[in-house]
Amino acid sequence: METKLIQIRVSTEAAQTYETASDAEQRKLNALLSLKLSDAGRAQRPLEVVMNEISRKAQERGLTSEILESILNSYMFGSRRNKIRGRVPPEE
Repeated sequence: METKLIQIRVSTEAAQTYETASDAEQRKLNALLSLKLSDAGRAQRPLEVVMNEISRKAQERGLTSEILESILNSYMFGSRRNKIRGRVPPEE
């Protein structure tokens, strides 16, 4: 991969982290920053487009508003939420 030297303005803390890092760590940070900048430059789909696509696929697979509401209610108020938080509902 061809590289090019650039200058960027960062916080003092970020600069100190980079400057005190070993050569190997600096190479890793360079690669990480390069990937992040490349990702930022790529065209990203707006969240609304992604959400609409997810909704369309879910509907195609049979998910209705009622089923979704039931799933969310059981998650928010049912045993699944209690299990996730390590709680067990009282026995009736």
